[in-house]
Amino acid sequence: MEPLAGATCEICGERVVPGLASQNQICPACQESRPLFVKAAAYGAYDGGIRELIHLLKYEQVAPAAGVLGRMLAEAIQKLKPIADSILVVPVPLHSSKRRERGFNQAELIARAALKSHDFGSELGADVLERTRPTVSQIGLTRPQRIENIRGAFRVTHLTKVAGRTVLLVDDVLTTGTTASECSRILRKAGAKEVWVATVARTLKETSHRHNSADNTRHTLTAAVFGVGVGIHQESDVHALHAPVLVLNASYEPINVCAARRAIVLVLKGVAMTEEENGHFLHAARLALRVPSVIRLLEYRRIPHQTRALSRKNILLRDRNTCQYCGELLPSGELTLDHVVPRSRGGASSWENLVACCHACNRSKGNQMPAEAGMKLMREPHAFNLHTSRHIMRLMGRSDDRWRKYLFY
Repeated sequence: MEPLAGATCEICGERVVPGLASQNQICPACQESRPLFVKAAAYGAYDGGIRELIHLLKYEQVAPAAGVLGRMLAEAIQKLKPIADSILVVPVPLHSSKRRERGFNQAELIARAALKSHDFGSELGADVLERTRPTVSQIGLTRPQRIENIRGAFRVTHLTKVAGRTVLLVDDVLTTGTTASECSRILRKAGAKEVWVATVARTLKETSHRHNSADNTRHTLTAAVFGVGVGIHQESDVHALHAPVLVLNASYEPINVCAARRAIVLVLKGVAMTEEENGHFLHAARLALRVPSVIRLLEYRRIPHQTRALSRKNILLRDRNTCQYCGELLPSGELTLDHVVPRSRGGASSWENLVACCHACNRSKGNQMPAEAGMKLMREPHAFNLHTSRHIMRLMGRSDDRWRKYLFY
């Protein structure tokens, strides 16, 4: 999910074709009919991961996606740098029927997340604009039809909040700018000094081509890798297939760690996409596939309350292969499990009574309570929970800077 790159219009943010833009980098459409807003900026193109994230929020009610989109919107606002003592941030509203159906206004959720992540010295005016009538989808309509469809669909409900103010209009996606222009017209008619526009994404002319190219590449890789033998470029790099890979939900929440081999299979099946690479290559007869370091599921998975089976492996994982009495870090083969309350005294085999222990400490403690043996636990044992799993992911990711931005926030 990369920020917009390349030449874009200084006013609407649309991609400009070399030779067709004016000296001031203004697209032909804005030269012909200048929008009623000062300038529009977007974080990225409406395709790939950004498009999927917006759909997760709007159509699948995945609330955590709003936080990620909000941080993107904050970056788009920083591009604008509107000069004012106090900016009024106004989300583009939904009609009441659509809001009841969806349960929220995605533009408002994203705006709140953006203002929470960055202090712009602004005020949120979520109730300033109202959509007075439902409108049909703008998809497939010509420009005149879009204008007619949206005209008169908004009104300002609090004139005193708008009068003389600099307004920042925010939305999830900017397509042709028709909705933004109509909202800007209504806001300026109500007395707004000027209107700026910030969105998470905007549609660009080459997005469909990029979608097709990405799909073709994935199908080619799948056919090539499963149709011919594959291998790691160097024999010494065979362990690259067993390297840990961070797995993100579609909302970019870290949910698991798997081996690179499993991650490659998920990517080739179209279940996940690569977000970060680890520098190794998987070679087939006619192509080379980069081994992922971080992957993201393409469909959001609702993760139930995390529980793990009580096992030696999970106890050692929880205790980070560290003896809970002397604090020595050891390989799994040099550790055993100790019952804090000995079994002969009624101690249960549970998360709260089992700890990782080196053989020397285990012999010293014997059939005694820790206090009786003059020993003390480093920490109270407890069952796995989300915090424990996330902490283990952080520990595993310390050696890989590519994991940092997904785990340390």
